[in-house]
Amino acid sequence: SDSDQIFITVHANPDSDWNNPSPVCQSDAALNLIPNVAGGIWSGNGITNPALGTFDPAVAGAGVHNISYTLINGACTSITTKPITVDAAVDATITPAGPFCENNAPVNLSAVSPGGTWAGTGITNPATGTFDPAVAGPGVHQIDYVVVNGSCSDSDQIFITVDAYPNSDWTNPSPVCQSDAAFNLIPNIAGGTWSGNGITNPASGTFDPAVAGVGTHDITYTIINGSCISSTIKTITVLDGVDATITPAGPFCETNPSVILSAATPGGNWAGTGITNPLLGLFNPAVAGPGIHLITYSITA
Repeated sequence: SDSDQIFITVHANPDSDWNNPSPVCQSDAALNLIPNVAGGIWSGNGITNPALGTFDPAVAGAGVHNISYTLINGACTSITTKPITVDAAVDATITPAGPFCENNAPVNLSAVSPGGTWAGTGITNPATGTFDPAVAGPGVHQIDYVVVNGSCSDSDQIFITVDAYPNSDWTNPSPVCQSDAAFNLIPNIAGGTWSGNGITNPASGTFDPAVAGVGTHDITYTIINGSCISSTIKTITVLDGVDATITPAGPFCETNPSVILSAATPGGNWAGTGITNPLLGLFNPAVAGPGIHLITYSITA
């Protein structure tokens, strides 16, 4: 008879399970995956150190990546594969905007990554980033933007300046006479610029009727405040100059017939002893009687 014996080794199947951190953001720092039992080898897209199980989301890129952990114990090999989701990174950097005038139309603000939420004074639609300068009002306003994509998020802020719309109204002296001296027009708010026929000094608003000439002239006053430009146009009427110089007359005899007096510019009114028709300037020596008589002529343009 004969007999023999051997010893057979049976190895324990190792536990290759591991903790899945999914999802992660593409902009997250590299991290070491954590297995239940250390000592295995990691593989898959984004694994930069197979021994440590270092997973770099930036290297993997956005998407779903199958990561395997292989653990060997003698004759036993155990592999656990799990998907790690990497969400695309977002960039909340806001495109600079402004300054605006308070009467400007609303605008939609923008950022590198769309789809976020806007907040701040003057934001009338948080989804589209609509900014209304009229709602915000004059001043400097902080605008915030937050954008989220799964596990990724980013935020940014800017400051938008809204300038006050200036009052460009001014006092109109119209009508004036062509023979009037030059004068300065008066605005509600100083510091603007004047333009138009007859303006001889754009800064002080000097208007010279003689330079403008007879007629109606459009005069513009423009004032700027930051991004705001306001202009007010009014018309100044310049009337023809008049000359009341009387043509010398007399002396007369009290028996002389009536005469019509004359002046450089006709159409005025006559007054004085002996004037029997103020419109015609009719002078009657008999009515006046002997003596020296003051005759006055007045005309208005």
